[in-house]
Amino acid sequence: MEPPKLGRMSFSLFKADHQQRIAKMAAFFHVILYAGKALRFLKIWYAKKSSVSNTANNNLEVGFVIAFLKQRAEHLFTGYFALVMATGALSIASYLLGMQLAAKALVFINMINYAGLWLLTLIRLRYFFRKVVKDITSHSSGPGFFTLVAGTSVFGSQLIIVAHYHMFSWFLWFLAIILWFIIMYTFFYGSHCP
Repeated sequence: MEPPKLGRMSFSLFKADHQQRIAKMAAFFHVILYAGKALRFLKIWYAKKSSVSNTANNNLEVGFVIAFLKQRAEHLFTGYFALVMATGALSIASYLLGMQLAAKALVFINMINYAGLWLLTLIRLRYFFRKVVKDITSHSSGPGFFTLVAGTSVFGSQLIIVAHYHMFSWFLWFLAIILWFIIMYTFFYGSHCP
């Protein structure tokens, strides 16, 4: 039995034609545009379908979802962005080994992971800011915040290498630098304050 052949790293993304990149970005934005149109249609359709008597039930459902998200965000472990790091690393490795379908599926999964963790993090910052400050200045839980920086960087690398989305990766790179400065300063300076 022959050992599996390893794929070679392709540098074609650096040589990619300018028009190809523009076409890929346009396709990405069209997907977002059509998703927005579909959501708007569903919202209008649902509003017409539901009656005034269901308004109280809808408010209860929305309130339940918000309460559930707040509860999850309150006790969010600081190192959960390691999930994004691991998924991104696995996706890049799969891509470099020639397993394109698995790599692209992991990109999709990582998009959901990254967006969901940021949603919970932003909710935690908004409603439980004192707990965030307490965690980030703690020597036991503070280093977990660095997974936010590493996860953002690995996710950006995954988008470049596997999905060939360069524009959003630049944003993630700048975000990772800003997060690194904020977390580094807050962790080391805040943990030494009385």
